Amino acid sequence: TAVRLYLNSTESTETTIRYNESVIIELFYNNTELNEGIIDANVKLNDSTTMQGNGSGYYRYIFNATTLGDFHYYINASKYGYENRSISFVIHVIERPTNITIYINKTITYHYTIYYNESLVIVAYYNDTIRNTGIFQASVNITLNPTWMMTEIGNGNYTWTFNATEIGTFNFVINASKYGYQYNKTTLQITVLKRTTNLTLYLNGTKTRSYTMRYNETLNITVYYEDLNYGVGIENATVNMTESSTYDLKEISSGYYYLIFNATTIHNYTFILRADKYGYENRTMNFNITVIERPTELIIYVNKSLPTGQPIYYNQTLIFTAYYNAFSFCSSEPGVAGSRYPPW
Repeated sequence: TAVRLYLNSTESTETTIRYNESVIIELFYNNTELNEGIIDANVKLNDSTTMQGNGSGYYRYIFNATTLGDFHYYINASKYGYENRSISFVIHVIERPTNITIYINKTITYHYTIYYNESLVIVAYYNDTIRNTGIFQASVNITLNPTWMMTEIGNGNYTWTFNATEIGTFNFVINASKYGYQYNKTTLQITVLKRTTNLTLYLNGTKTRSYTMRYNETLNITVYYEDLNYGVGIENATVNMTESSTYDLKEISSGYYYLIFNATTIHNYTFILRADKYGYENRTMNFNITVIERPTELIIYVNKSLPTGQPIYYNQTLIFTAYYNAFSFCSSEPGVAGSRYPPW
């Protein structure tokens, strides 16, 4: 007698398969004198598992690869009146090849840029590259420091949401593993930028960077600090203006900040206006305030009357009164500060 061993239809005593695949083990037990198969023989795998014959001298067993490793087997074939035969063989079970792909907004990418205070949904697709199918119930995590587990959403897809609460470049490592499948990893770089901003200055309600005012007047300085990405005002920012001293502007509504400037000194001021908040572009602007003297007039009264150019007589007494008046504060009431009329 003689035996011949076939592993998945190939005559061999050694084969390699992937986890979760099968090997059809076939033994041909034949009568070499008659060159025919021996039927109804006792054919056992490792002396424990009986292999089923097909009536022509072939005996079969299906091996399912549910565990990784090297599996050594032998087969004994016997029948009364025939020589016993045995053969040994080995099956190597290895991991299935895998791949991991990163999707952001349904696009494959491994580098992505977002703005501060935005969110990003990251999807990792962990798949079996031989069968081209997703791998279910795997362990998939994303690591920076610390590590976060990604949530399975079906078909080999796993998701995690990144919230951009810090400025910078973040290099993540995404790891995927499952027993019987190759461990795989990939990197994802996310860059978080400051939000785009704009700064608008209003002086007494007019959009301008230069203003001239009189001594002892007041000026309403209003600044609008805007998030251009969303088109909204930026709240809780630090807004100030500096010349020889620094003045903080107070927030009055979303993105609006103000200060009342009192012109107590004649001077040409050049202020530096600054607006700042973490996660947003800093903005700087120069503007000028010129404080000038108030316009005045000087009126001379003679004996409480305006002079007429008439002559006076010897030994006559004249009372001269000088009235110094600021035009901008003129009143129609005699005796009131700034009045154009003397107090009599």
